[in-house]
Amino acid sequence: MVLSKASAQAAPFKCVLYGESGTGKTTFAAMLAEGLAKRRKGRYAYIDTEFGTKYLPLPAAARLCHPEAFDFDREITKSLAVATGLVRSLDPKTHPVLVLDSLTDMWVGAREAWESANPGKDPALRDWAQIKRPYNQLLKLLWDGPHDVIVVGRQKTIFEETDGKLSNAGVGIRADSEVQYTPDFCFQMFNSGKRGDESIPMLFVEKDRSSLLHGKVFAKPTFKTIEPILAILGTEALNMGDDDERKMDDAMLMQEQESKTRDKEEKSAGIFSDLQAKIAATTDITGLGEVANEGKKLKRSLTAEHSTALNLLFKSKTDQYTSKVGV
Repeated sequence: MVLSKASAQAAPFKCVLYGESGTGKTTFAAMLAEGLAKRRKGRYAYIDTEFGTKYLPLPAAARLCHPEAFDFDREITKSLAVATGLVRSLDPKTHPVLVLDSLTDMWVGAREAWESANPGKDPALRDWAQIKRPYNQLLKLLWDGPHDVIVVGRQKTIFEETDGKLSNAGVGIRADSEVQYTPDFCFQMFNSGKRGDESIPMLFVEKDRSSLLHGKVFAKPTFKTIEPILAILGTEALNMGDDDERKMDDAMLMQEQESKTRDKEEKSAGIFSDLQAKIAATTDITGLGEVANEGKKLKRSLTAEHSTALNLLFKSKTDQYTSKVGV
């Protein structure tokens, strides 16, 4: 493995967008997708899990942010299998941009699929790997692929337990806790004003790996909101390599470490047995000291358990000899 000088790498737009109901997530996601698709000279695909886009193809003068009808291709489904198949089949030349709205339904669907196969059971800790597998496969396709991706989800409140008490630790997307950390951008939408006041959609840039927009708040966001980052975007997929190869390499490394551990344990057991016999065969403190010196030279080859056991044996034998001479 050879290090090389770091250079900037352009990559497709990957974003998580979440917020409470009625904050304008779907409309903003469509505006983002429309602008990104025009930039890449293609159309955008929209996976809609809750009929949230049913009015977007209609022109609406009251929709001041985008009175024209939205023009896009859509699949309405809550199925993980259908969504995954669609993502696999999308040609980035025709559909360079994809919106998944909402990821929350995909996450719930993964849990429901397991419950359907295991009626009446609650998932144990060991079951969650199986529950998350198809969901994670979909996310991997989204994050590693060449498409610009906007993943939309509902909002949840996050609680933390301290000294047995629950406290409000903030908000996040209603899905697995890791999804916000993977893409380059994470946006939260909320409404300004209190109930009864004029409600203005607001956008908070919670995460931006480019740092161009990070931490900023925008009122009535549109595609122009993200213009500062357009120059750094690319079209080639960036990923960490083949997962199967990585898993195989990591498994081989684990086996190598396990083999070294077994070898050390076997060697340590032999040394322990030998020193144990020598300690038992000593007849005075001088002989015990000689064995102790031998043990010090071999200490690095002993496991912690064997080293502790030998120390106890030495102490017991030392107490035996010193008590005989009245020390």
